[in-house]
Amino acid sequence: MSTHTIRSDMPDSTPRHALELISTKTSVDNGQLLTDDQLETAIQGFEEGGYKEAKHAAGILSRGKMTEEVWGATHEHLFDLIEQASAAGVLDENLPRAACTAARVVAQTNSETSIDPPVRTELGESLIRDGTSDVGDPWLTAAGTLLLSAAIDATDYDPSDEIAKRIAEHLLTISKKTDGSQEANLAAAGYGVLGRASGGDHARTLVAESIDLHQYLLRTEPNLREGFLRFAARLANDDPTRLEPYTVELATHLRADAFPVRRDAARAFAALSGEIDWESLQPGVHTLDGAFENDGPMFPLFAVRFLHQVADHDPEIVPERVGDAFTAAVRSDDRFTTRYGHAAAAESGVVSRVILSTTLESLAPRFPALVDAAGDGVFDELLNRDDEDTQLFVAALGGCFAAVDPDAVGEEFLQYLGDGISQGEQDTPLDSLSDPDRAIGPVVDRFLTRMREFDADRALSTADRLVTLVDATETPDRLQVVGALLLLANRKRDDDDLATNFQSVIDRVASDLDGDRDDRVEDLLEDGTDDSATQSEGE
Repeated sequence: MSTHTIRSDMPDSTPRHALELISTKTSVDNGQLLTDDQLETAIQGFEEGGYKEAKHAAGILSRGKMTEEVWGATHEHLFDLIEQASAAGVLDENLPRAACTAARVVAQTNSETSIDPPVRTELGESLIRDGTSDVGDPWLTAAGTLLLSAAIDATDYDPSDEIAKRIAEHLLTISKKTDGSQEANLAAAGYGVLGRASGGDHARTLVAESIDLHQYLLRTEPNLREGFLRFAARLANDDPTRLEPYTVELATHLRADAFPVRRDAARAFAALSGEIDWESLQPGVHTLDGAFENDGPMFPLFAVRFLHQVADHDPEIVPERVGDAFTAAVRSDDRFTTRYGHAAAAESGVVSRVILSTTLESLAPRFPALVDAAGDGVFDELLNRDDEDTQLFVAALGGCFAAVDPDAVGEEFLQYLGDGISQGEQDTPLDSLSDPDRAIGPVVDRFLTRMREFDADRALSTADRLVTLVDATETPDRLQVVGALLLLANRKRDDDDLATNFQSVIDRVASDLDGDRDDRVEDLLEDGTDDSATQSEGE
């Protein structure tokens, strides 16, 4: 750690161009890669200037793009400045603001780069205590919340109830005394910390009861919007009825430019789902396409979770544009393909895979294009995994996909069933497909369940496409498999049209049955009538 102490006066030795750059906030565009001259200017501001110049030097770093070179050259100056504020922050009016800007650089470096700044939780807590003391300065508290925000990102740090209470008091104080961008700079990180703290229930309730949630959900300052949406998402989880009147305002954030804002808006709606009535959730349902259309750095798990809850409630209420946006994301976004398919099976994120798979299955009958978008990955896993390693939710998804769109995955579906039958000891495909203990059982069961749910035209279409597919390949063994599937589907549906239209295919299965063929087929069809009702009730 540098032992340099920043002076409060500006030495004559500082070059003129450096003075201009340090004192002009617009000298560096957001995200700009700093030139050597700009980096040297910032360093001079720390080393040769006072606290005012140090604040502007930190501002250059906060607007410019952080790199390992820039971090290596400036991080000691940043922490020097913050530590001085903790020790003597109220002695110079420029020092608290300078420390807050420096802390913002640290927090941005943690969340936006692969660089790992040191975790300084004790320093952050000290700044919060100093800032909320009788003679404190809110900029010190803001600097502390920024450091704690970085600590939460990097570690399992969780603020104590005492720190949460001090942050709440800080937020309420500045909400009454400041407004606009100044409040945003002072409050944003505090809302984010309260939103992520596992404790602090009383502090969150105190804030929620004391501020105008409607007005804060309409705030557009980027940093405040991000911090407050994390707070709102936590509030939705802890006290859903408090946010119920504001779902229209909350829904606007599903189409925000910033990924963290979209993520936490979706997180809030996922928490509200099942806790408030569906009429109140409609604004979120109708704007959920924004969460899938905008690119982001992470898998949109909470958007998928909310979509799953909507589809589970009633797939028909999912707007077409939302289904289309979800389908497009599944088709084109690598973050989706990493969660289904053979390569995904070794991942530890089982929860996100289950949510995605069940969402795909719920929506595929309504949005068949999902089968083409995700089918290759699903059957890649089914065909390449050992039976005992195949997840049941993947098997169920494969069976659903085969019923929805045999043109997209029929070949892989029949290959999977054929492989499963060839490994069994049964004499006929019908025996193998009817055996619930076989590895192919979950795939067959879900295929038949979907066939039972389809209307007559759709069930006949699926059957016709499967038969057409097998006829084109001229593989008698697969035709036996299809015949057995249609016989079982007819038992599920008790459907005369299905039996009549594909009797010639069913006959091929029946011809292999022992004993009297017609009697066996008739028994199977009759038994299916009672079994279907029993199975439907059980499921």
